[in-house]
Amino acid sequence: MKKYTLLLLTLVMSTSLLGCTEQSSKPASNNESAGTGGTEAAAPATTTTAPTETTSEPAVAGKQGDTVNEEQLKAAIEVAKKYKETEYTIPDYKNLDLEFKTPKKTTDPVELPPSLRQQYDTLLPYATSTALDNSLRNRLIYLPLQLALMEKSSISPQHLELHADPVLKVKGILEIEYTMKLQLDRSKEQLPLRGTLQLQQMDGTWKVINDANDSDNFNVMLDRVMPTSKTK
Repeated sequence: MKKYTLLLLTLVMSTSLLGCTEQSSKPASNNESAGTGGTEAAAPATTTTAPTETTSEPAVAGKQGDTVNEEQLKAAIEVAKKYKETEYTIPDYKNLDLEFKTPKKTTDPVELPPSLRQQYDTLLPYATSTALDNSLRNRLIYLPLQLALMEKSSISPQHLELHADPVLKVKGILEIEYTMKLQLDRSKEQLPLRGTLQLQQMDGTWKVINDANDSDNFNVMLDRVMPTSKTK
């Protein structure tokens, strides 16, 4: 009897052991994918501690809806301030050289007049080269210089006010609205200007990427530089 009982017990244990072995060996091929899935599941933990999350610099350059902290907002406003002040500060109209020279060969590039080149280089620390190239094509950089030359007066920005929206727009764009008076220093006449600057961070530094002038106010200056635009 004992012999039969022992035999039966041995048979039951062998069956249980066989079942456990089959269960652990069956998913062996699936365990590879499960292991991969485990790695994928662990990935978010890695990205959470990535430098973009833990760095001391705030993530301000690419996520729409983020709010820029006070320090970064002040830095952006300072760049915008220097950009507008530099753009409209023309102290010496007598030495302006805005004459384009005809290239010696048709294949030669057109060189910028010295004063226009200088204005471009002076603005470059505060704006991207793409933004300034667009301003050149649209003659926006040229206008303040031409105004000073035509009015025979130095010009300067007065009463510049900047109002920044701390919530980033698409592609991490920060918008700063401005109002100012452009003063003809000889006559003290002041022309109102307003618009919106768009800035982005480039290698940790804010740069102007676009300057959208209010058309009504901007046309006042444009008419002074190009008086024939009024006549039909």
